[in-house]
Amino acid sequence: DFFTPVYDYFLHLDPRVLVRTGISIDRGCRYHCDFCSRISQWLRFVKMEQTLGLIMRIKAASRNIFIRKPLVKFHSDNIYSNPLYAKELFKEMIPLGIVWGGNASIDIGFDKEALQLARASGCRQLLIGFETIHPKDYAKTSLRQLRSAEDYKTAIGNIKAYAEQCPKAKPII
Repeated sequence: DFFTPVYDYFLHLDPRVLVRTGISIDRGCRYHCDFCSRISQWLRFVKMEQTLGLIMRIKAASRNIFIRKPLVKFHSDNIYSNPLYAKELFKEMIPLGIVWGGNASIDIGFDKEALQLARASGCRQLLIGFETIHPKDYAKTSLRQLRSAEDYKTAIGNIKAYAEQCPKAKPII
């Protein structure tokens, strides 16, 4: 729970530990995919100012060890579970000059604004689970946008298009 003394302890960890452990910003996911190991009925997010505070602490610690662009790992079941929260987070991260990675559902591939903001905010890695690739199972998917293999191709194409706009990867250190 994000509102217990345990999470308060996490908020005050040494930032050098946070660099290694990553940041937990949510619990659960709005989808209930059969393949997922983290199915939860509850979807809760950390307050935006807490998330940004943790990122700033990681960035400050990274300066002390001469890292040009801090790498932030988000431990999120689906950073895109709440598109409004995700877009606001991405907007707030743009001026921070970090690179980041996390988990997302494939539906982010249908939201060009979210993709643009993710890229601009430093997203360099999205791990995406596919609920099904079998046509007979499309009706069972949690995502209303997915009804065929072509829908997956469209989402993947959109994600790749924004990824190709990223500057070539340079060593973080």
